[in-house]
Amino acid sequence: MQMRRKDKQLSDEVAEQILQNTEYGILCFASEHGGYGIPMVYAYENNKIWIHGGAKGRKNDDIKYDNRVCFTVVDDVEMDTGKYITKNRSVMAFGSIRQVEGQERQEGLNAFLRKRGVEPSNEPQDENKKHRATVFCIDIEYMTAKGRTKY
Repeated sequence: MQMRRKDKQLSDEVAEQILQNTEYGILCFASEHGGYGIPMVYAYENNKIWIHGGAKGRKNDDIKYDNRVCFTVVDDVEMDTGKYITKNRSVMAFGSIRQVEGQERQEGLNAFLRKRGVEPSNEPQDENKKHRATVFCIDIEYMTAKGRTKY
């Protein structure tokens, strides 16, 4: 999809940097109850966004209803209150989300560790100590990035 404001469009490389360095994003999707957005901690690697959470709840139900999502992040926010202008950079990634298991689930958990500066261990884990979170992967179909670098 093409951006309307070409003068604010950022490169794919900058979009990836923003996704790699921002801590939180908003997972947005449609549901039978209307639009829904959830702030999420995430990890980004290899054109995939990884999120995790509980095994039950509205997010899980709504993903089953329609797995098409938009994930949005914003960074470098500054406001010039005198001019009512905001300077920021943002990325909107569009794709489909799915729950992952097995090796792919571990790939997602490892992405979270690497994002926090921890190198994942190859040691087998005790089943009682394994992370029990449900892991989801957003396969990005396309993304747009825009920013205002000056007022």
